[in-house]
Amino acid sequence: MEELIHILPHALRMVGYEESVCERVLQGAWARLVGDLLAAHTFPVRLHKRRLIVLTTDRTWKAQLEKLSPDILARINRLFGTELVETIEYRVKRDVLSRRQKTDASSAP
Repeated sequence: MEELIHILPHALRMVGYEESVCERVLQGAWARLVGDLLAAHTFPVRLHKRRLIVLTTDRTWKAQLEKLSPDILARINRLFGTELVETIEYRVKRDVLSRRQKTDASSAP
C-alpha cells in the first residue's frame, strides 16, 4: 500500500485527475486519510467540481467533522499532490456503513 500511495499523484496526473477515478481512490484511501475511528462513521460518496460529499452517521459527527475539515482537506490534497478538493460537504445518512460494505464488495476480486 505504501508504494501505491507514493505513485498515486503521478498516476492520477496521467489520467487528468478524472473525477470518477479520484472518487474511487478517495473511497479506498479514506481510512488511511482520516483514521479508523472517523472512517467508521463516515464515507466519501461523491467528488464533483472540487467538492467532496461525505456521509456521516449523525449530527454530532457532522459537527466534529466540520471542525476537522481544514486538516482533512490538507491530507486529501497532499495525497493527490494537487488541490483536488476545495470543500467538503457533510451529510447525515444513517446507513453509512452499509454503503461502505457495498463499495468494498464491488471492488473485491
